[in-house]
Amino acid sequence: MRDWFHWCEYSEELKVHGLTAVVDALERENQQPKQLTDRFFKAFFLTKAREKAAASEQLRTFEGMLFDEQVQQYKHFTEEFQMLSQKELYARLAASIPRIADNLDNSSEIGLLNRNISNGGRGLSLRDLFDQIPKLMPRLCPCMLMSPMSVAQYLDLSQEKFDLVVFDEASQMPTCEAVGAIARGKALVVVGDPKQMPPTSFFTSSNVDEDEADIDDLESILEDCRTLEIPSLQLNWHYRSRHESLIAFSNNEYYDGKLITFPSVDDKQTKVKFVPVEGIYDKGGRRSNRAEAEAIVKEVERRLTSDSNTQSIGIIAFSVVQQNLIEDLLQEMLDHKLAVKQAADALYEPIFVKNLENVQGDERDVILFSVGYGPDKKGNVSMNFGPLNNAGGERRLNVAVSRARQEMMVFSTMRSSHIDLRRSKARGVEGLKHFLEYAEQQVLAENIQSTASRPDTPLARQIADAIAEKGYVVNVNVGRSHFKVDVAVSRQESPDAYVLGILLDGESYRDTQTTRDREIVQPSVLEGLGWRVMRVWSVDWLNNPQRVIDRVMEQLQTAPVKQETVVPVKFDISKEKVIEKPSFAREYQELKLSPEEAKAMTSRKLIQAIVHQEQPITLKTLCRRICTLRGDARVTSFVQDTTRDYVSQKFFLENDREGKVIWESEKDRDDYRWYRPAAGREISEVSMREIRNAVIEAVTEQFSISADALSLIVSKKLGFMRRGAKVDNAINEAFSQLVKEGVITDTDGSLSANLNS
Repeated sequence: MRDWFHWCEYSEELKVHGLTAVVDALERENQQPKQLTDRFFKAFFLTKAREKAAASEQLRTFEGMLFDEQVQQYKHFTEEFQMLSQKELYARLAASIPRIADNLDNSSEIGLLNRNISNGGRGLSLRDLFDQIPKLMPRLCPCMLMSPMSVAQYLDLSQEKFDLVVFDEASQMPTCEAVGAIARGKALVVVGDPKQMPPTSFFTSSNVDEDEADIDDLESILEDCRTLEIPSLQLNWHYRSRHESLIAFSNNEYYDGKLITFPSVDDKQTKVKFVPVEGIYDKGGRRSNRAEAEAIVKEVERRLTSDSNTQSIGIIAFSVVQQNLIEDLLQEMLDHKLAVKQAADALYEPIFVKNLENVQGDERDVILFSVGYGPDKKGNVSMNFGPLNNAGGERRLNVAVSRARQEMMVFSTMRSSHIDLRRSKARGVEGLKHFLEYAEQQVLAENIQSTASRPDTPLARQIADAIAEKGYVVNVNVGRSHFKVDVAVSRQESPDAYVLGILLDGESYRDTQTTRDREIVQPSVLEGLGWRVMRVWSVDWLNNPQRVIDRVMEQLQTAPVKQETVVPVKFDISKEKVIEKPSFAREYQELKLSPEEAKAMTSRKLIQAIVHQEQPITLKTLCRRICTLRGDARVTSFVQDTTRDYVSQKFFLENDREGKVIWESEKDRDDYRWYRPAAGREISEVSMREIRNAVIEAVTEQFSISADALSLIVSKKLGFMRRGAKVDNAINEAFSQLVKEGVITDTDGSLSANLNS
């Protein structure tokens, strides 16, 4: 009775507050109060969300598919604007270059420059030459790439100042070396990463006068600018690594998870591999690790002899001694194996072997990392790891472990368990232990400041559950930084490779400041990493969840199934017959009939036979061929009219310059890749499709060609030895169409084939 009394009391209170539905549900249904509370708040928030959407004109009329169309238009206009901007910039720069006349005055700046070019600059230094052409130099070279030393050597301080001076890799630039270049500009941009290498300090003194400490230079121009609180902009997006696992350690260890990195379609895998090596560190001798060096050289050889390897290679060692040993062994291997050396020379980037001190600024597809240090002959591990023990050692490690684009292999005789942090307080040593743990176990040291974690959103979870019911493997919040793919979908047969990424308009969308970043950059970067991306809008989900799921399933059903990579068979080129690229040219194959055979056929049968044999063919040519085969002297209006009526009903007609071109079917038109010399036809009787194909072949053969030269070559290909206005006009129309369609690129009159079209 006491419980019933309390229920009556609280139920009346619920009714007073308008919650009669809750009371009814509790009395009718056998449910736990917690379950009912969740249901109530779900309904409550859903109602409020719909009220908010209904109160907003933008949200009330929002339709995701229409908005996607607007985004596509925005992308198109942005790309068009970029292209126009490039052309405008090129035009402005080109317009600044003076026209060189035949009668140059040697006393003028351009005459002086021309004379020195002719005589190789004898008797005149570059500094003096630049001094004597102060007006011409900025017009010829509006942007100059120079080191601070070159600036001081070649440019006089009295010359007109640059509008802008930009320093890159500023963490390595001492302020005393930078001031000379700064003094030659009106504005300054300093670009650098304070988490990367400081300037080399081999020859600098650490003695600082206490009375001058407040005005003494800091370690770099970057640090001085930061101390002076010059307006700054933090660039957090990371693009180099083509797999997120390659930058995950640096992001967690040194950037507190603030770098925005992009997940990979094979995010469940790792591209950082630990290769344990059985060997010793020769601590008391050469201070090198031969076993690691040999293992790395063997891996280089394996990659260079692989049939499918085209990735560039970089090798990083912790010490100069280890670097020299690897270089010697690598060179010895290449000297003895000519085929391997040829494969190395064929790489699009040369192999480098560097150490922690000089690798900043370099990157390669694959990085092979030699730790070098490790147990000695007695099994003891010294806590002395060279530059890592010094101040700034963690910055050197950060540089070294972030050089790979696609893969990193860590060769080490030492394990993370060998490093005892009780014996060393250096941040570089601590970072090395954490890095080895990551390479061995793919486990990152816990970072309480990291902002990479983000709770699942109800919307992402609801969409994921609905897709999972269809038989797919679904994960939410895929990624190791603040940027996530909200919902990632893979097939049951290949759960480690995502076939679709769904981006929601949630926190990440809100936090991205610009439309360009939200709608172009982020999806484009993901697509460049192999993702297939689609957007799902929360308003669409509120209004009609089933329609959203239908759209997702449509995307999944049209997604291509990833095939296993097939390793191509390696052929000995010296034994293979060289096959030249076939020409698009074909002979004009006329239908062969005697007059008796042609006259015995009905007009329709004859027309069908001619079109089948000689397509593409114009109406004028077809009528002439009918009369020629039948032995008639001329083409009558009756033949023209009856032929025109029949072909308009039977065949596919394509609009051409002066009439119609006849094809048996539209598919025949689309698949046609050839052209035929005129063979007695006038240019008006040669289809535009054939002229276009001849233009494509000419441009492809020549790589780059002017429009006038192209017209001459194409006219000869088509069998017109003498060019006339009609021939030129037809060819010009053909390449104009191809340029408009993007098949051919016209770069200021120089035509080249667009191989992607």
